[in-house]
Amino acid sequence: MNLCQRAILENIVQKIQECDLFLFDLDGLLVDTEPVHYQAYQKMCLARGFSLTWDYAAYCDLAHKGSDLLEKGVYETFPDLKAQEPNWRVLHQEKQMAFLEIVADEGVSLMPGVEQMLQKFPLQSKRSCVVTHSSSQLTQALCRKLPILQTIPYWVTREQYSSAKPHPDAYLLAMRLYGKEGDKILGFEDSFRGYLALQAAGIPSVVISSILSSEFLKELDQKQVSYYSSFQDIII
Repeated sequence: MNLCQRAILENIVQKIQECDLFLFDLDGLLVDTEPVHYQAYQKMCLARGFSLTWDYAAYCDLAHKGSDLLEKGVYETFPDLKAQEPNWRVLHQEKQMAFLEIVADEGVSLMPGVEQMLQKFPLQSKRSCVVTHSSSQLTQALCRKLPILQTIPYWVTREQYSSAKPHPDAYLLAMRLYGKEGDKILGFEDSFRGYLALQAAGIPSVVISSILSSEFLKELDQKQVSYYSSFQDIII
């Protein structure tokens, strides 16, 4: 590690120590659920007679930009599926059930460095909240499989706010519920839409992801936002 890298690391470590409220995304940041969501979409389509052959990278590109793009992508790929079931909410609920089945049968893993982060970040003396697009049903299933997630006491799930990321609703709600005047807040995200939600809410951001598009990297460099491949990179 050179002197510049060391200085950057020490800066983020200082921010972590001074933080009053931590806000964490869930999918792809704390838990390696993206492959499970991908499999769940494949399973949902197959149950209706359609084989979803997108590669994983193509799925992630859509998922990280917005859930509406997944709806559009599935329906454009399978016009007959849209004719069969034009109500996306029905298909999404079937996908959710497929997700729960996969988690129950095969389990799910924490992202690299998350267990160490939950043990070493000053979470016991600070406030922390998960702010997720996932439903309470899904988050409860993940907590049953990975009890260490309950180290984070507060959760904002999809049912609690109106507009999904990149809209800031979820983060604004988390600040109203768990923030205090004068708090130093730090938000952690892995996706472009999640990062945009933090920015729109005026929350200092840290991006943790090993897969960042050139567009995303350019944005982070322009805004001088810290980014790392995993939590392992910021644990001393």
